[in-house]
Amino acid sequence: MKQDILQALRGFRRSPGFTASALAVLALGIGANTAIFSVANAVLLRPLPFRDPSRLVLLWEKIPVFGPKNTSVSQPDFFDFRRENKTLEEVAAFWPENLNLVSSLSADARPDRVGAARASWTLFPVLGVTPALGRVYSEADDQPGANRVTVLSYDAWQARFHGDPAVIGRQIQLNSVPHTVIGIMPKGFEFPLRNMARWSGAELWIPAAFTPEQLQNRGDSFNTYLIARLKPAITLAQAASDADRIAQFIHGLYPKDVQKLFTIRGTATAFEEEVFGPIRTPIWILLAAVSMVLLIGCANVANLLLVRAAGRRREMAIRSALGASRARLVRQALTESLILAFAGGAAGVLLASWGLQLIVWLAPADIPRLDEASIDPLVLGFTAAASLLTGLLFGLAPAMLSIRASVNEGLKDGGRSASSRRGRLRPALIIGEVALSLILLAAAGLLIKSFARVTAVEPGFVRAGLLTFSTSLPDARYEKSPEVRAFYRRTVEALAALPGVTNAAAATSLPMHPSLMIMFSPEGVASGKWGRTLARNTLVDGDYFRTLGIPLRAGRYLGPLDGDGAPLTVIINETMAKKFWPNENALGRRLKWGSPQSTSPWLTIVGIVGDVKQEGLDQAALSAIYMPLVQTIGRGGRAERDASFAIRTAGDPASFIEAARKQLASIDPELPMHRPQTGSEAVEENTAPRRFPLLLVGMFAALAVVLAAVGLYGVMSYHVAQSTPEIGIRMALGASPADVLSLTLRQGMTLALIGLGVGVAGGLAVTRWLESLLYGVSTRDPWVFVGVAALLGTVMLAACWLPARRATRVDPMIALRQE
Repeated sequence: MKQDILQALRGFRRSPGFTASALAVLALGIGANTAIFSVANAVLLRPLPFRDPSRLVLLWEKIPVFGPKNTSVSQPDFFDFRRENKTLEEVAAFWPENLNLVSSLSADARPDRVGAARASWTLFPVLGVTPALGRVYSEADDQPGANRVTVLSYDAWQARFHGDPAVIGRQIQLNSVPHTVIGIMPKGFEFPLRNMARWSGAELWIPAAFTPEQLQNRGDSFNTYLIARLKPAITLAQAASDADRIAQFIHGLYPKDVQKLFTIRGTATAFEEEVFGPIRTPIWILLAAVSMVLLIGCANVANLLLVRAAGRRREMAIRSALGASRARLVRQALTESLILAFAGGAAGVLLASWGLQLIVWLAPADIPRLDEASIDPLVLGFTAAASLLTGLLFGLAPAMLSIRASVNEGLKDGGRSASSRRGRLRPALIIGEVALSLILLAAAGLLIKSFARVTAVEPGFVRAGLLTFSTSLPDARYEKSPEVRAFYRRTVEALAALPGVTNAAAATSLPMHPSLMIMFSPEGVASGKWGRTLARNTLVDGDYFRTLGIPLRAGRYLGPLDGDGAPLTVIINETMAKKFWPNENALGRRLKWGSPQSTSPWLTIVGIVGDVKQEGLDQAALSAIYMPLVQTIGRGGRAERDASFAIRTAGDPASFIEAARKQLASIDPELPMHRPQTGSEAVEENTAPRRFPLLLVGMFAALAVVLAAVGLYGVMSYHVAQSTPEIGIRMALGASPADVLSLTLRQGMTLALIGLGVGVAGGLAVTRWLESLLYGVSTRDPWVFVGVAALLGTVMLAACWLPARRATRVDPMIALRQE
């Protein structure tokens, strides 16, 4: 083996061009596979940091008349699920909150907004996680009036408190209320995970501490999420059936008039499926795409080795004549290919470490655990296995060629022409490369067309010149409605006074960020339709619609006529107007919150505005209701404490961030500015999940095309070199350069066209897996397949052209003399 290795290294040193080409192709192919596998390992394969995560489930309620989607539950329902179930070890309740954090550890600490999770004390036992330092809160801490405590995440402890263990027992300000830090969770613990319901993750946890008022809020606010742990030997189906039984029990506790309006069903879903379901398909598609690139690379290196083996025929014949066995020759050939593969794999690891940084930078922020992706031992093991398999794949054909070679033929001077008859494998490899390249190009083309369709959708507001940000009003200092109303008014006035600001407004939510869903009853609409009266509800203040550029379709905007004490008014969107008052004028109609029997006041529709893509550009607009904030203060609950602001500027909106921050600080220095964002950035953030697979598949497709073109060029160049005597004879007998050019191009393009045909058939079969990633595009879109086939055919024609041109310059006399 030592002799084989040394001999292989000497051979590579004598052929630096071949060695560099093979190593570059292998490093790119193996490196790309290593990078994508490290992503799959971190996101999908690595177990969640919980005890036995396969037994974790999420509990949901369903109200069939509202649609097929699962919904979170009312806060009192948590206790019903916990008490009445027969299949669960324990149940925990949680929901996300944004809190203003001021650390008492630093005298000059600036307020900051942090993502938090308010959860029942049972959360940590359900997850089966113990803190790294201190303790988690107990049932005694999770009571109204108990001492305020909090548990920090490891990352928050490191980033905000410099990993100081003395933080345990100290107080921090959360929404202007002192909370004592009692524990630090272990490194890597994250809950909720970032892609769950578009949450940004939690930096700390605080007790739910349900109040008596919340426990009487049955069937009103469905904003509490439930996670539970299955008892041993209990299946998901059994848990779902049990949850359905409990939901029907809960429905029986509703008032009789409400029970007549809708039914409630229950279900349970696997926690891992809820977390990884939306991202599993894109990652597997990326793995499949990058595997195709590696196969194309293997075909390229195999072609290079076949050419090299043909050139070494005489050497192998001499070795065989001197007594080398077939097994000895195969071992030598495989040793060379494996050395190349492992050297390419080592270089690929270096490329993967750089590529991984690029992937993390390109990826949307809601892919859980992506920032944990690294080149760990498992990834290195994958790379070693990929290198071994790759070496065997591209080394097998040259090894077999070495044992099939005839000693007599190899020793003949004219053996070159005989060997050309055994070159059937190289064309087959080229056909495979072209076919795989076309499949990747078709996938990239479908994703590009889908992305173009999405970005062409109008968001419903004017993104240019728009700046938005949000903050959170702490209950401790904004307990009463007049204080909240005064804050909104003063902040809008301060923002509108900035030089270069043309309009300013406030709202409880902004476009591209879903707002609160409410149930409402439209006056005069048949009761059979009442079950579908859910709408996005946004409380607005200031010149909201002009600031965002939302067009008015009928009636008027909200304004001074809709102040405190004036008749209660609302504006609805086009979708809602067409849904409930088709072929009628919705202006002047009335609606109210809740069921038709509720005591809520009637609200009069005074305007209809264009639809805004609240859910996302690729989602249909839902019914939307806009209410004047000054008229609804005190009735909006927690929503009115989550304040968002928008300004329209005459210049670059990003340049107004600091000025807006100072104006907010002048109103209340303890309120942080959270997520300042231009209108264009909001749209780009919404399309980021589609952009990510598009960019990576596009890069892989481009790399595949280059490799396939290089492969075809190499085969045609070798073919021309081997056919020099034949070309010389043809030209001596009267063939013109045009005849030679046509013949050579025809031979090369025949391979390309066969590959294109195979690729189209394969693409039609494979791209159906992309259906969940596409918008407004069929997986069998003929224009995409025609376009990518034409593009790839053009590239293949260019790859054949240069060797074909070289064939026309063959001197017949020199060619015949060589023969």
